[in-house]
Amino acid sequence: MKPYGRKIKKQVGEILALGNRSQALNRLAQIPDAQLIGHLFSYFYNKEELIKFRSVTAMGELAARIADNSMEKARIVMRRIMWNL
Repeated sequence: MKPYGRKIKKQVGEILALGNRSQALNRLAQIPDAQLIGHLFSYFYNKEELIKFRSVTAMGELAARIADNSMEKARIVMRRIMWNL
């Protein structure tokens, strides 16, 4: 059974809190993009600066990865980022 919903969100939070930045970003890249987008957005507002910064950094990498496959999907992600401002 594949993890989903809150289980994935908790997993994303744990990964964002890892001590090693590159290891954290590599582990996040293994989560399907469609599942990762919403959870990263939710961590933009975390009280811990490290988690907040890592979620923004991971979103940038995710948007670049999505743009490689579909520029239109990347535009949608960027539009959501603008709405969150």
